[in-house]
Amino acid sequence: MKRKLIVILFLGLFAKAEHIEIDSESFFADEKNQLVEFVGNVTVTKGKDELNADKIVVYSNNSGQPFKYVASGNVYIKVFLNEKHYNAGGNTLTYETKEQKYTLEGNAFLIETDTDRKVYGETIEANQINGTYSVKGKDSEPAKFVFQVEDTK
Repeated sequence: MKRKLIVILFLGLFAKAEHIEIDSESFFADEKNQLVEFVGNVTVTKGKDELNADKIVVYSNNSGQPFKYVASGNVYIKVFLNEKHYNAGGNTLTYETKEQKYTLEGNAFLIETDTDRKVYGETIEANQINGTYSVKGKDSEPAKFVFQVEDTK
């Protein structure tokens, strides 16, 4: 049976409250180490953004504010970054709240849905604050960027 946990978090970078809803089959909280672990068909929603994974660990600082999310196993995310919609996925996703940086690792992909531009690599980093993206391949497979160009004839 799927359990639902609704969490209201005040992230340090935002002036207003961010409502985050996390659904999972189970969760475990460790107050001493300031982390919460969600396991089994995990779905996180925040506004129009959605993250799905087998497991998500939320790390908090001494004030109880989350500073890092680590998702693993069948990671898939729909997110709105810098006024563009993206679908992305990989083996692991790390989101660092202060830096507003997403790092996808292992069979990573990032698709800008409006233009259908696609990026594939072993590691993809997207920095929401400065609008930069970095893609790294691995020895056996290079990073790949796929896009369409209009014929000007």
